[in-house]
Amino acid sequence: LKTWWIERPAEPSSESCASNRQTLVALSLIAATSLAVSWRVSEQTIQPHSLSPFAGVAFDREEYRIGDLPPAYHDEFSYQFQAKTYLAGRLSYPSHPTTARLFDQMHVVNEGRFASRYFPATGLFIAPWLWFGWPIAGHWLAGAATCLFVFGIGFELSNKGTGFVAGMLTALSPGMAIFGSLLLAHHPTLLGLSFFAWSFLRWQRRGGFADVTLAGIGLSWAMLCRPMTAAGFALPFGVAFLTQLFRRQRHFDQPERASVRFGSETSYEPDASAFRLINTSVKGSTGRLTPPRSPKSWLLAMALPLVAGFALLAVQNKA
Repeated sequence: LKTWWIERPAEPSSESCASNRQTLVALSLIAATSLAVSWRVSEQTIQPHSLSPFAGVAFDREEYRIGDLPPAYHDEFSYQFQAKTYLAGRLSYPSHPTTARLFDQMHVVNEGRFASRYFPATGLFIAPWLWFGWPIAGHWLAGAATCLFVFGIGFELSNKGTGFVAGMLTALSPGMAIFGSLLLAHHPTLLGLSFFAWSFLRWQRRGGFADVTLAGIGLSWAMLCRPMTAAGFALPFGVAFLTQLFRRQRHFDQPERASVRFGSETSYEPDASAFRLINTSVKGSTGRLTPPRSPKSWLLAMALPLVAGFALLAVQNKA
């Protein structure tokens, strides 16, 4: 257990089967804790008449179970309406032809078209679970998945012990459990941002094209949920990303100055005729030479999902 706890990121080929089993147990424990805490919070009851803002207000029940409330806030009704709109195969509805002003609401657009005012990803996320008949289940699962990605983030930054503590603390967070019981954009956004951060850190360690592409997808999803939240979270990552691309592009253009290292036995070797990547970490390697990937391709892999996200926002605004 001690060996697993202090294990740091390494190439998959160097990880033992026992370590993988222990990691699976840790991830299962974190996910189960998150789901159990979300369920526990949903079972709590509130008595609105005992709250001072509602003193003297008549309610149809003495107490309400939190799990039965969604939707309760006006935001939740808007997100649920958005999900129902998508399930109906539409992006919006026409406003009422004669009495449109009767249906004006803060969180609904009603200017010729009647639709949720919010960005599209949250409604898309809720839609399949609403169709299934249990809309809050998606938020519970998003919370559990976020905790798993937090484990991955801690692991990439330090070791598996750090990842386990970070993931478990996230799973036990009261705020995570409460917002996991509300049909709001917080959990779908957290899912995208945690996936983005985990993939970005893996790219920093491994330099993989797939990792930077997945990071772009995660950030694009978060942008489609809460654009300003995604922008604020991604700003420091963007600075680090562009800085590393600039440095690696210099190594790419000037191979004689390169000393970049990916993995345990991967290095760039200067050559008079071509700039080549030599990887000897694979068992049975014959010294096969592989061309390095241009840093510009990483920039493209990160940018394309974001461009697709902006295009989707444009389609929604047009509709």
